Amino acid sequence: MDKAQAGYVTGQLASAFVTAATHEDPATRQRAEERVRRWSLVLSGGHAHGSRTPVKEFPAWVTLDVARGGFATGEASAGGPLRPHEARFGSRAAAFAHALTDAGLAELHAMLDSGDYRIDVPEQGALLVVASLLRSGDRAAALEVLEAIGPYADRLCFTPVPDRPVVRAPDVVWRAGAGEAASQLAARTENPRIAAQREALTVWNPLADAFLTLWLDFDADRARNLIARYRTLATKHKHSRKHLRRKENLYILRTAAEHVVAGRDLTPRHTGLLRVAIASMTAKRGLPGSPGHTALRTAQARQAAKPGHHVLAHAVSTRLGALDPRTGVSDVDAICAPVDGVPVPEPIRRVVRRATAGTIPELIAARVVPSAEVLARLTPHITSVVEASGYADPALMAAVYRAFRNRRSLLLRDYAHQVRIGELPWVAAQKPARPTGRAETAWRLGTYYLTGFPGTITPSPLVTELATLSPVHPWVEELAADIFMGGFTPKFRKAAALAGELLDGSLYQRYYDIDWKWAAADLAGYCRARAGQPRASTAGNGAIIEQGQIITTHNLATLAYAVGAEPQDGWHAAADGAFGTALRIAARPGSLRARKDIAYAWRQAIFFLSVPGTGDPKETIAAFHDRLRSGPERVRERLLPAVEELGQVASGARGGSPLLGWVVR
Repeated sequence: MDKAQAGYVTGQLASAFVTAATHEDPATRQRAEERVRRWSLVLSGGHAHGSRTPVKEFPAWVTLDVARGGFATGEASAGGPLRPHEARFGSRAAAFAHALTDAGLAELHAMLDSGDYRIDVPEQGALLVVASLLRSGDRAAALEVLEAIGPYADRLCFTPVPDRPVVRAPDVVWRAGAGEAASQLAARTENPRIAAQREALTVWNPLADAFLTLWLDFDADRARNLIARYRTLATKHKHSRKHLRRKENLYILRTAAEHVVAGRDLTPRHTGLLRVAIASMTAKRGLPGSPGHTALRTAQARQAAKPGHHVLAHAVSTRLGALDPRTGVSDVDAICAPVDGVPVPEPIRRVVRRATAGTIPELIAARVVPSAEVLARLTPHITSVVEASGYADPALMAAVYRAFRNRRSLLLRDYAHQVRIGELPWVAAQKPARPTGRAETAWRLGTYYLTGFPGTITPSPLVTELATLSPVHPWVEELAADIFMGGFTPKFRKAAALAGELLDGSLYQRYYDIDWKWAAADLAGYCRARAGQPRASTAGNGAIIEQGQIITTHNLATLAYAVGAEPQDGWHAAADGAFGTALRIAARPGSLRARKDIAYAWRQAIFFLSVPGTGDPKETIAAFHDRLRSGPERVRERLLPAVEELGQVASGARGGSPLLGWVVR
């Protein structure tokens, strides 16, 4: 671990330690304690961070526990304490050995036939694959898998979790299961401020009325009873502290009664306060029992009787509890129907809505999928169905694929690539047919992204899915400026070449003043030259990477040209959407992140206007100018020069001063 990495890890450890020691929420402290444990493992483990095999005792295919930033903790995700389904065998090795007996294989075959299993980490699919290979007669492939995984049988769980299968259509997804939503709502507690208000209405206001009535016709016995009642209530009800404040009417009336009952004379000051309290209470609300006073207290009682948000949340949680906790919610309105006639408030509906089950277009339209990052997290389910279609047991391989996509990426150097699913021994041993539906699925995912989130950079997890579906085309990830090695792998050069084919002579090329021939000959050198030959630093690296994104279009050309994806409402509508994204970001306070995101959005808007066959961009650019004219001054300062230069380029001028996200000083 180098000095910069050690500094990052130490900072994360310190932050987690402070949270674990000081946070008022027990659950938050517990999560922070786990982070302290994991970061301590990272710091003390002596692992080879930056390598595909950072933990020397495990091969690359083992799923590792990875902390934020790509740092391996040294623990395997399939390791740790025995899972409940392993415990009956006494040890992990014994569970592995049992699975290879006649009885164990019969259990695995029954799981394959019924689908009654769950795979949380990819390793848990290994022995199911072995059982499938043996049943099909491919003993050599089964032995090949066992030879690879056998040395780790005592440390890693290779057996599936017995469970009922989740039944859903191939294109139906959800962000959270009903169980997760139910847990969130069940954990809701009453807002302390609301609890105090409810207590004031139901406990202290009626008691204040009783003390007021006492002083209108004082009786010592009644006073003693009221004081005793107050003390009992004060012991039971702790939310509101209003009755303890010296300037409050209830405090004045009660303490005056305590003085009289104790045989002490009221001081002139106390007598004055008492008169003011009685006068103000009767003037404001009328005498207790009067029509106005009664109407007020009746209305307050009705308000206090309404169930609090936490009560409604618990009721909705109970409804969710009737559903399979692993599935999404198909009818949000039914789950959020009024509770005893009281409408379910929006904050509770929002939690349930997050668990909505539907197709990706439906979830985007309902704003359940609010970003390209969320879209990327949902796509592995769709991709898994396609990729598993060529295997002998598609359901098994789809489950392995989804579990594999939950692996966290490692911090890697020297252009190394993350482990690919084909490197898992139990996947490599199979001989699948060619998957069906890849091209159509890549087109659909690309269309969802372009339609739903114009102006947003393609998230790397979505790039991974697109590269899986369309492996012959160049897909490029977002590179990290802090570990950039100064060069680009061949796929970046291929992406640049494809962009040149699509955009040669376009508005995009003229605005960014791109020399495609130089880019094809030496992409890294060309990007460094365009960035001003910056010295090695995070900012310098970021400037070079940004030039690479400009020249390759960061997957936009691949989507439009190779895959054929296009926005549902057309390229000009997408350009307007990307510009709208830039406007929203530009309205935020200035920061490096905001400047980078504005540049991403602006670049996409120009690309959308430059796709061949989209027509004259001048009208759309003029609309950009009109939108800026009515916007805040900060937004005009950030975007007006870029819009004006783009208009000039569209009219025939040459570009040369494009809006950029990284600035090297």
